[in-house]
Amino acid sequence: MKKPGESSSQTDHSSSRNGRQETSGGLWDSVKKAAFVIGSGLFFLAAFRNSVTWHLQRFWGASGDFWQTQWTKLYRAFDGNEAALFIVGTLLVPTFCFWLFNGFLMVVDTTGRPSFITRYRIQVDKNNPVNPQKLRYAVWTVLMNQLLLSVPLVLLTYVVMKWHGEPCGPDLPTFHWVLLELAVCGLLEEIFFYYSHRLFHQPLFYKHIHKIHHEWTAPVGVVSLYAHPVEHVCANMFPALIGPMLLGSHLATTSLWFSIALLVTTISHCGYHLPLLPSPEFHDFHHLKPSSRDHYSHGNTEPIADECGQNMTARDKMLPHPTRWQHQEGHANLQAPSYNLQVAGRNCLCSTASRGGKRPSMVALLREL
Repeated sequence: MKKPGESSSQTDHSSSRNGRQETSGGLWDSVKKAAFVIGSGLFFLAAFRNSVTWHLQRFWGASGDFWQTQWTKLYRAFDGNEAALFIVGTLLVPTFCFWLFNGFLMVVDTTGRPSFITRYRIQVDKNNPVNPQKLRYAVWTVLMNQLLLSVPLVLLTYVVMKWHGEPCGPDLPTFHWVLLELAVCGLLEEIFFYYSHRLFHQPLFYKHIHKIHHEWTAPVGVVSLYAHPVEHVCANMFPALIGPMLLGSHLATTSLWFSIALLVTTISHCGYHLPLLPSPEFHDFHHLKPSSRDHYSHGNTEPIADECGQNMTARDKMLPHPTRWQHQEGHANLQAPSYNLQVAGRNCLCSTASRGGKRPSMVALLREL
């Protein structure tokens, strides 16, 4: 508020300074959160790997390092044909993981069973069951993107990586180096995906390219790769490829990274907020209210790009105001057009009127259950 005797320029300068301080503080908080999440993940992955290695060595009676032994056997089986080995590791293995997971999700979406999965559907009135004709077309589009675009791009990636390194060397990288490369790949993917996605939400590109992906206002897992060919190359493939190419990653790391990236983007589009998995609720909002300007969403690690790109403003715009979280018997309905958020709970009402017009957070919602 402007004080008596204070000029408008002083007021603007003070507001600008406060805005910069808030942005700086918010960015630092996001960096700390991302560091905590990545650090915790690396710690648990290291402990999990050591435990699995020990058990597998005991079970099979393997001597020496289990992972190196298995890699050596695989390397010898291909008799030095590194191109074929690279294709298997970067195309067949990640693609198998993608379709195995999505095959299960498609069974759930078409049959509505098992109920312990469908009870976590975010948009409870959508895809119950999914339109089979629409799903078949999405599957066909994804297959064409993979066969006609992903395969050539991965082969080109092999040529580039072979030019400045040994992507299929006989020696595996250390486990800790793999974790470091995965973290770097995740960060690069997040940055490049965020800004490529933001570009495709500009009116011209949205109308002719990205609108195809948003035909699904209630997404399912396989829709993660349902996109225009240009978008598939620029926003789906390139952000995931840039990390291994710049780092000169070993095939084992690249294969693991591609598999993780495909599974994470599937979770973001699956339409279910499953226990112990990242919540895709915000991405469902993004598909429910597709806008060519306001919604840029995020990649696999939301916090940093979410703050750097000032995505919180877009997120707030996606939820109509005033908003009510109304809990009914057995679930809660978010009073937004054609959107229901399913949360186990009791009868209660949480309106934005009691929160100064602000949308209640999930934490605040759960506290009132």
